[in-house]
Amino acid sequence: MLIDSPVKESQRGAFVILVFAGLCLLPFLCLTLYAHSFLDDFLLPQLMRERGLWTQLRDIYFSYSGKYSAHLSMGLHPLAWGGVEAVKPFVLGFLVFFAGCFLFAGHALLQGGALPWPTRFASGSLVLALFLLLLGSPSEAFYWVTSALMYMGGAACSLLLLGVVAHLQRPHALLKQRIWWSTAFVLAFVMPGFSEVISCFVLALGIVLLPAIRRREVNRKWLLLLGIAVVGAAIATLAPGNFLRQQEKGVEHLSLVRTLGMASVALVYTVLNWAGNGLLLLLTLLVLPALQRFVQVPTLPLTMLVKRPWRWPLWLLLGLFICYIFGFLAIDSPMPSRARNLMLVFFVSSWFMSVLGYLAYRQQTSQPPLPSVPGYARTVLVALVLLLSTSDHNTKLLHDHIGTPTNSVLQAYRDWLSGDASQYDREEEARYTLLRQGGSSVELPPLSVKPSTIFWWDISSNPTLWGNQAYATFFKKKAVWVKQSAN
Repeated sequence: MLIDSPVKESQRGAFVILVFAGLCLLPFLCLTLYAHSFLDDFLLPQLMRERGLWTQLRDIYFSYSGKYSAHLSMGLHPLAWGGVEAVKPFVLGFLVFFAGCFLFAGHALLQGGALPWPTRFASGSLVLALFLLLLGSPSEAFYWVTSALMYMGGAACSLLLLGVVAHLQRPHALLKQRIWWSTAFVLAFVMPGFSEVISCFVLALGIVLLPAIRRREVNRKWLLLLGIAVVGAAIATLAPGNFLRQQEKGVEHLSLVRTLGMASVALVYTVLNWAGNGLLLLLTLLVLPALQRFVQVPTLPLTMLVKRPWRWPLWLLLGLFICYIFGFLAIDSPMPSRARNLMLVFFVSSWFMSVLGYLAYRQQTSQPPLPSVPGYARTVLVALVLLLSTSDHNTKLLHDHIGTPTNSVLQAYRDWLSGDASQYDREEEARYTLLRQGGSSVELPPLSVKPSTIFWWDISSNPTLWGNQAYATFFKKKAVWVKQSAN
């Protein structure tokens, strides 16, 4: 049913994947109609308006954080140049752009093999669908704009760089080649400035490629590309603000031995949960015939990038491990959920590249192709995918657990179709009306619903807290607070 040998069936399978990915993306797109800003959204853009972009970037770099690209991206924040009415269209545009980055990377990896366009776009769509299904915190990924720009902005740059690298695997005219290389160099520098997660994966890539570099197997331009990324990672990681913030916290950090142990446990737990829920393995089995055909086409950029099959899984595992080491060393805990969203992008993408690497290895060693799944078995697998995607997995049959979503896509549909998101939107808009009509100090009613897909954090009943103060400053009020609930 999915991608199979005959051309018509292959295209039919690609269309099935495109529809499946579209259904996964649909509720997130619809929920942008109800998006609103939270805490940092009112603070950082306001500071940028007051101080200017470059002054704010300099001050943050030397006093708080080295994530230069992330803070530079605050210039795009809708509250930096508009009002609260600009948030919804901005979130919609960002989500469309983010999804388009998956399609661009997938399309670029499959160019040059005379593959039909549905197949080329289906590859990126499948990875996007899996990312949305496994996504741990959608509110931090898309609807909390500051977090979206800082973390998913980095993910978008990483996907764009993968697509550009794929284009560089193919011959081009001199001018076009220079444009692609220039774009790659810019992305390689910008990318690590978004998050420590990307810097960790850059370090992991350098370690994985070190034997090849020592044997002089890496072309100078590719070495320069890696060097630019390493420089960017160093600039972001070694920023004075990072160390100053650590000193201000005054936290006693874990020992190195305990850090390595905790990072190892976190790595194993992460891989088991992301790979062990069934969806990833089932979808991999379903598209396995197509993956085997891809590695048989030597002109595909994808095939060229998996010639060293052990590099992708090693890079993935080492990158995740270094991320957790960094987290435990810096904050004595795993990376926060918004950072794990970014780690998931690397995991899902590298998973399929690792599978392709294994299939390429089998072909290089003249091993027979893996047997295709029979037609009846594929029907069963498709049914299992649908079941795992839509079931509440209420094995104890508890009444309170009936209809509890088990993945982010189901939760998004529930928040959208139940009316919770619409109710939340009306209550936020009513707050804005009170703020426009009220005096210098305004008490706001508490929210009755907080749909988890789009809601992250609310201001408190204490007007002196920083979140409340940022909220009040944005709306030109002396004090703003939420009325304490009777509960």
